[in-house]
Amino acid sequence: MPADTPIRASGGSGSPPRTPAEVPVDEGPMRRELLRQIALLDADLAARSEGWGTVRVTPRRGPALQPTAVLERIRDELLTALDRASHR
Repeated sequence: MPADTPIRASGGSGSPPRTPAEVPVDEGPMRRELLRQIALLDADLAARSEGWGTVRVTPRRGPALQPTAVLERIRDELLTALDRASHR
């Protein structure tokens, strides 16, 4: 295509490009990483709090598939608990 040839818009027969909000996102890798971080933080907190009695950071809950935002909150709660434990 020569440089002086104008670029023309399509005839409108094709569908418009999908916006980022419409593109499906695979949260699997992010969720696995969050679960890995939570497991490490939980083990670290358990090791540091040995002999302190039971320490409950998050509310009691049964088995469930937690949304990604909840996993992030749990990780952040564990980080806060570890920070407090290191200042004891």
